[in-house]
Amino acid sequence: MQARPRVLAFGCHPDDVEFMCAGTLALLKQAGWEVHIAVLAGGECGSVELGREEIRDIRQRESAHAAKVLEAKYYRAGGEDIEIEYSRGLRRKVIEVVRRARPDVVITHPPMDYMVDHEETSKLVRSACFNAPMPNCLTPPLEAISAVPHLYYADAMDGKDIFGRPLPVGFYVDISPVISTKEEMLGRHRSQRDWLQKQHGIDQYIEHMKQQSSARGKKAGVKYAEAFIQHLGHGYPQDNILAEVLKDHARPC
Repeated sequence: MQARPRVLAFGCHPDDVEFMCAGTLALLKQAGWEVHIAVLAGGECGSVELGREEIRDIRQRESAHAAKVLEAKYYRAGGEDIEIEYSRGLRRKVIEVVRRARPDVVITHPPMDYMVDHEETSKLVRSACFNAPMPNCLTPPLEAISAVPHLYYADAMDGKDIFGRPLPVGFYVDISPVISTKEEMLGRHRSQRDWLQKQHGIDQYIEHMKQQSSARGKKAGVKYAEAFIQHLGHGYPQDNILAEVLKDHARPC
């Protein structure tokens, strides 16, 4: 591990990281970790009133503004809404972000979520974690990282898969002490309140986030929590570094 460990939270759309794991990022920041936040899609389809370029620019500014709450390094990977797919071009872009961030821990979407863009992002990030240490996987001038980072999947929206079944959870992180930080970061995505109300029927989207955090909190025996499951396939780290570092906040299932 580096002198100052690093976490990379890699979401598909602007505001995904804030919904799924901003509380845990805030706790890692308090523990001395360096926080990196990446977004793959631009948010081009996140409005019923503004054109693609205009809403993309707004949403990117909002994402960068939210990252500043944690003094996080922010990356725009370069994909587009509804065009995220496990392709050669995007594989390279995601590997480049991982090599720039050089993380010890990576957090991304679960393999099954309500939106295909999220699922494809999950595959791309998983692949990048495994491939970024390969010297012959070329992304000049960026060099290979030293090892496969620990990989974690955050919660799906509403905590369920596409069939309505509860998403598997490995452990919870008690984010009650930092819920206001999570709320502040999500609140900086101001353009999304109208969009989510019209597209998903969700008003007060910060309250929706708190409701999901509260539901996970009840499972964990605390007020607010975030849920995670670790990727433990062959070649990936097997120790649960996230639960170890946040041992005062980690809660078993």
